[in-house]
This record gives sequence, C-alpha cells and structure tokens, in this order.
Amino acid sequence: MRILFLAHPEQDYLQYMIFNGLCEVYGEEEIIVYPFVLSYMGVDDRFYVLNDGSRGMTNPCDYMVKRDMRMWTFEEVVENLKDTLFILLASPRSYNVKALRFLKKHFSPLPPIVFMDGEDGIDIKWDLINEFNPIVSFKRELTQDLSSKNIFPLPFSAIVNEFTKEDKPKDLDVFCLMGDTHERRRKIIKRLLEENLPNSYIGIDSGRLPWQDPERFKIAPLKSYSDYIDLMSRAKINISIRGWGFDSVRKWEVMLFSGLVLADKLDIIIPNDFKDGEHLVYYKDEEDIIKKIHYYLSHDSEREKIGKAGREYCYKFHTNSSRVKYMLEKIQHYF
Repeated sequence: MRILFLAHPEQDYLQYMIFNGLCEVYGEEEIIVYPFVLSYMGVDDRFYVLNDGSRGMTNPCDYMVKRDMRMWTFEEVVENLKDTLFILLASPRSYNVKALRFLKKHFSPLPPIVFMDGEDGIDIKWDLINEFNPIVSFKRELTQDLSSKNIFPLPFSAIVNEFTKEDKPKDLDVFCLMGDTHERRRKIIKRLLEENLPNSYIGIDSGRLPWQDPERFKIAPLKSYSDYIDLMSRAKINISIRGWGFDSVRKWEVMLFSGLVLADKLDIIIPNDFKDGEHLVYYKDEEDIIKKIHYYLSHDSEREKIGKAGREYCYKFHTNSSRVKYMLEKIQHYF
C-alpha cells in the first residue's frame, strides 16, 4: 500500500523531515510525491508560481538526502488511489491544498486523509480541518491537548545524514552560531560574547536581516552546512535558543551529538520530551546560562553523561524516522 504525499514546492522543514522519514520507514518506491518536489531530488526548482504571481525558486539544501525518485503524473496518482493507504496533506500551503481539493471534487471515495501543519504559530487551521475532515491532524507547535479532536503534536525532528552521523572528539568548549530571528537569541548571544569564553565559537548571523545592528553583535562569518555541523559535533556544550517559532531546526540538530545541550524550555507539547538533567539541561535566562556553562565545563563526567544520554535518546525517539513511526501509531488508531 502506497502513501500519497501531497507536497508544496517551497522550502518547508517539517514537510521535508516527514518525507525523509517516510522514505526511511516505508521505502522510496512506496511514497508518491505530488506535486513533485524537484529540490528533494537534488535539482533546482524554478518552475512554480507563488501566490502573488511571481516565479518561485527552491534550491536543494545540503541537509537533504538526495533521492532518485520517479515523477508521478496526475493520471498515475488517480490510478493508484485504490492502493493508497492514506493521503497526507503535508502542509497548509497552496499547491498541495489545491491538489487535494481537485481530488475531493472529482474522485470518491478517497483514501483516508491525514493533515499536518508545520508552520510557525499556535493557531489551528480549522478551515482546512473542516473542509477535508482528516481522520487525524498533526500540529508542529501545539500548546494544548487536543487529542479529543484527533489533533496531535508533531514538532521538528533530527535529520540524520552524511554530515550528522559522526560524533567527533570535543576540542571546542562552547558553540553557539545562529540566525538573528528572536530577541531571546540576541540577549543570550550578547551576554555570551560579553563573557569572552575562550576556545568557543559564538556569533549571530544577521547580515541579511533588517534589524542588523553591528554595534551590538559580532557578525559571525557565514558557514557552510558541513562546517556548521562540524563545529557543533566538536563542542563540549551546544546551546539551543528558540527562533521565530517556538520550535527550531537547531533544537534537534544539537541533540544528534554527545556534547551537552543547554536549551530553553519551549511552550509546546513534545512527545517523549527530553528530561532536564538527564538528556539536556534547561536554562532560565542569559545569566543562568553563563552559570551553567562554567559549572559544566568544570564537571566533565557529569557533562559527558548527560550529553551521551541525550544523543542516545534523540536517536531513539527524535530522528525523522522515529517521528514518522510516532505519526503512524497515532494514525493507525483511526483506521
């Protein structure tokens, strides 16, 4: 039984993570991607039109596992509906929503529909839920228990690829390089720079953002993805700070390595969440994080124990494939 993965061509972290996890769990040949996403195949996508009528472009990212999958025609999608386990509306964006509307209008009955929303923000897309009546829905930034309405949390997850597989010896004390996407990041990175931590790589990439203030921040040189991951893998302490949304890709990247993670506690529901002091360490504010850095840099065995436990827990519950298995457990209850 195949899965019809209704996708949108623009960059979408959650959509990619679940696509990648489905390929790992089911096998590429069982996933029908429609409309086709060229960037998942390592190809620049310059052939779609945005909602405002302008031409869109999405390039393949280095974190993506490049795949060689066939492009399904609409006729083939329809022919396979009878053998489709479920239809996954993989985002609330335009291309895939239009595709599902067309299928619903012209073909009946459809396989069960599953909906997931990976956008920033806590608002539930009730309009799409009411329109398509999915058997179950998933929300990346879910702040309340809506299981009675068949809505479950689905945060980002850790992408295991050729760059993230290796856990390297720790020759860097602290690593914290991230985009300038939230005031909390600015406050913490400013405080870290004031502390002048030796043997550390700390900075903020605000070069392309309108609120850049070079007098306040050290503008860290842009790093390639491989260099960024290399520094992360070598750090004794990695720092996670929320971005524009509560959830961030970085929260899951840092957990792939055995360096201790200092993180802010997010106000969203995370299935099988990490435990404070066992898998990572939560901090309260910029002064608390400084205290914890100095403490754990001087307590090697405690730091290393938590870091290794966090990495093991991440690989058990929070990789792309683990997140898909969690999804499937929820979905199966409604068949």
